[in-house]
Amino acid sequence: MKIALAVLLFVLPAFAAEKTTLPSGDPINRAALLQVLSGSPGAFLSHVDSEPEFRDGHFYGWRLRALYPDDARFSNASLHPGDVILRINQRRVEHPEEFLQVWKTLKRSKELRVELERNGKIQLLRWPIID
Repeated sequence: MKIALAVLLFVLPAFAAEKTTLPSGDPINRAALLQVLSGSPGAFLSHVDSEPEFRDGHFYGWRLRALYPDDARFSNASLHPGDVILRINQRRVEHPEEFLQVWKTLKRSKELRVELERNGKIQLLRWPIID
């Protein structure tokens, strides 16, 4: 399974490293988010290029290679090739059912939170979801 956001954005237990919160970009308009969520998770993920990242023989997260590369709406997503997505809205997304649970809860979430590893450091990206 590939991962995204996508927004979208999910993945791992406690870390010894301190998390840094980064400026993440513009708020997400709920109407625009609902339009994305009205499609299938598979349709969304078809525009996300990622691969599983393993550490010490265990799943660690999803290494992002590209996120909607031809869609200007995602050009300011603050996610970069090489980022390893660890959690989305504080949930792991190793398995399809975990991703689906995050997908479903985004409809009423007040914020999109993506925990990731970038250049060896754990970071947190946050986007408010506005009505």
